[in-house]
Amino acid sequence: MLEDQGVKDYSVSPPTIEDVFLKVAQNKTIQAGVSPVDQGNEKVETQPDQGTDVSGIHLADGESIGMVRQAQVLFMKRWTILRRNWLPALIATVIPIIAAGCVTLFLNNFTMQQCDWPNVPKTTDPTEAVAGFSSIFGPSTELTPQRLAMLAAAMDPWKNTSSTNTSLTREKFATVDSIDQFNQGIDANYSTITPGGIYLGDRSNEPRFAWRADGDYGSVGYATVVQNMFDSQLINREIETDFRAFDVPWTPDVKNALQLIAYSVLVMACYPAFLALYPTFERTQSIRAMHYSNGVRSLPLWLAYLAFDSVIVLIASVMVIVIWVARSDVWYEPGYLFIVLFLYGIASVLLSYIISMFATSQLAAFAFAAGKQACFFLVYMIAYLSIMTYAPIEKIDSEIITMHFVIAVFSPIINLARAMFLTLNLFSVLCRGKKTVNYAGELKAYGGPILYLILQCLFLFGLLLWWDSGFVLPWTREKEPVADDEVLADADDHRGDPTLSPSNMGLRVLHLDKHFGKFVAVEDVTFGVPQGEVFALLGPNGAGKSTTIGLIRGDIRPSSKHGDVLINNVSIIRHRAKAQKHLGVCPQFDAMDQMTVVEQLRFYARVRGVSNPKHNVDEIIRAVGLQQYQNTLAAKLSEIRISMTPKLP
Repeated sequence: MLEDQGVKDYSVSPPTIEDVFLKVAQNKTIQAGVSPVDQGNEKVETQPDQGTDVSGIHLADGESIGMVRQAQVLFMKRWTILRRNWLPALIATVIPIIAAGCVTLFLNNFTMQQCDWPNVPKTTDPTEAVAGFSSIFGPSTELTPQRLAMLAAAMDPWKNTSSTNTSLTREKFATVDSIDQFNQGIDANYSTITPGGIYLGDRSNEPRFAWRADGDYGSVGYATVVQNMFDSQLINREIETDFRAFDVPWTPDVKNALQLIAYSVLVMACYPAFLALYPTFERTQSIRAMHYSNGVRSLPLWLAYLAFDSVIVLIASVMVIVIWVARSDVWYEPGYLFIVLFLYGIASVLLSYIISMFATSQLAAFAFAAGKQACFFLVYMIAYLSIMTYAPIEKIDSEIITMHFVIAVFSPIINLARAMFLTLNLFSVLCRGKKTVNYAGELKAYGGPILYLILQCLFLFGLLLWWDSGFVLPWTREKEPVADDEVLADADDHRGDPTLSPSNMGLRVLHLDKHFGKFVAVEDVTFGVPQGEVFALLGPNGAGKSTTIGLIRGDIRPSSKHGDVLINNVSIIRHRAKAQKHLGVCPQFDAMDQMTVVEQLRFYARVRGVSNPKHNVDEIIRAVGLQQYQNTLAAKLSEIRISMTPKLP
């Protein structure tokens, strides 16, 4: 029909979030009886849109609400969003639970290390080298009965294995007549020769011996036995030699314990990173900036988010402990381990929040949050094993404690790793001599990780608030007075009204500069806007309008130290949260959360302290004609508009 009338280009646009603000503002003006608008020498009569009944729109005013009430509203907002974006929360909850069940496979026939070492196998003695004796001797002419008796004595320095002495007969030796035959015999039978071979030399070759470098007895044990046999043959005398290694206070299950701890800790490093996804989305989409511009404060916001994510941490921590305790009773004081798991989760969530403050995307936030923790755990394990390998034996314990308390300052994962070492007594960390630690809560036991995690939670939460609230250190700011006449000139549109003063100005922008690398977006901008005045900031694309507005809102910090923005004489640089109470923002971008139109409007009404949010929401939806879209996601309004626009030829 339109084409028949010659209309070729057209579009259909449903209401958008901008319409809500503009329509309501227009309607309030009409109700106030302000119809003539002065535009230079002309007067334009303002009329309501045809077909829109603006009579009878009565919106309840909002009022400032306390932090507790605001935190409740924000907490309920997270629950509303969870219904539509439940996958990250589900993954964060399920992954540690599944991992806890899988790592219990390492507990099959697991024996926990005891401090008195009653079950530690003793080192084998040299007489065990006689078992499976098979050797090479040369030259063959030197293997006399007398030498055979000395060989038997060398194998039995305690003279208490006579039954094995008789087995040391000539048949146990493969004899050779030259050094070449000796080398060939070793090369051909290196896997079966025990404990080694002897060649006493000839006119052309010096004496030499070879020993087995593997097996249960060990290279040092075999080498000691063969060298004793070799020396006794050279000097033609019996030599009594005794060799025993120190008992190693590690159970054979130490490998399983290490794998269990490594896999568990790495999974625990990942799951809090999923909780950084929504805060990152909220910041990168300017949703949080929209919240702050509508009266939301940093403290209740992060308290609400932490309380919400703490539910996930609590569920995961409880289920992990239940699975582990139900599977085995080898754990030392699992109640303390639960406290460490929960505090670790809280500290890691706060760390993820801080990372979300500067991450460029959700993927970057997750990778950095999980990768940082995993890297610190790797560094911790390298340092731990290096100390055990290279430190003097009398200093190992003290150096490990020092290393732990230093590295644990920088990452919560280190305290969790220490708790896992304690609960399985890995490397005998629970032992005090031959006794187990008396009190599990002492500083060198679970007390240290718990104390560190509490301090880290407090520090990270304080750092988060400091960063997000825009506080700056006093010594980083330069005081440079701004001439009032310069601000007043801008504020009065260069008419020089002497009645104006800084005290009655709603907005003062003072010497703002903003550089992005070498690009100068804003340079020394100064102006003022008195209360009750409408001020328009005009300019071509790339002139710095959006950057200036971002600086005024507090979303962007000035590059210079002396620039400032005063809103009702409150600095948004020094007291951003307080200054933003006096701001109301209608952005040009769709800073819409994952909520419907009704939920979006209801949320902001509650945050603004409206006594009857439902009434205001219904009035606004009726006024702007959003009835058919009230249960549509607010972020989809622009998409609906685009989809209804036909493609032009």
